[in-house]
Amino acid sequence: MGNQKMIVIDSEYGSGGREIARELAAKLNLPIYDKNIVELIAKEKKVDMTPFLQNDEAPIPFLTRHVGEHTTSFEEHLAYMTFDFIQEHADSGESFIVIGHCADEVLRDYEEATLVFITGNLMDKDLRIQNDFHVSSKQALSMIRKNDNRRKRYHNQYSSYNWGDSRGYDLCISSSPLDIAGTVDAIAAYITVRYK
Repeated sequence: MGNQKMIVIDSEYGSGGREIARELAAKLNLPIYDKNIVELIAKEKKVDMTPFLQNDEAPIPFLTRHVGEHTTSFEEHLAYMTFDFIQEHADSGESFIVIGHCADEVLRDYEEATLVFITGNLMDKDLRIQNDFHVSSKQALSMIRKNDNRRKRYHNQYSSYNWGDSRGYDLCISSSPLDIAGTVDAIAAYITVRYK
């Protein structure tokens, strides 16, 4: 294994996955790819990605038409542009952290990739969403169900492993007992040992 480090963070909604990824990126001094991928693709390809913005990490609609390799789905076009973006950056030798976007599937065969799934207990996720978005518990639980379902549907359309299936990841960790800082430290410790 060389000096390249690629870390994929998938997470349940409300488990703090994005915050953990950002703190981990700062701790390891790595760039992070998240929702900024669409903007970066637009810059690299010199195209207007405005029609695609709302379709980032969206499941393919039921009524999508396919003719050969062509599709009518903005969601599917964007998914494959995103996969190409991740693979091109991996092949360039760059080290980075990427959140979601089926990066676990794209980077599965790269020895330099570490695939992480973050979970948490429902009460902790509920409280985090209530605090972050100033909503009731009922609204928070609805947001958790809706967003986890969307993530699962998107991921499972393209991946050989189901979203959250421990067999598809190198490390599965709950942020509940460790909180954000402790989870960052635990993942960083795993990364340190793995890339020795």
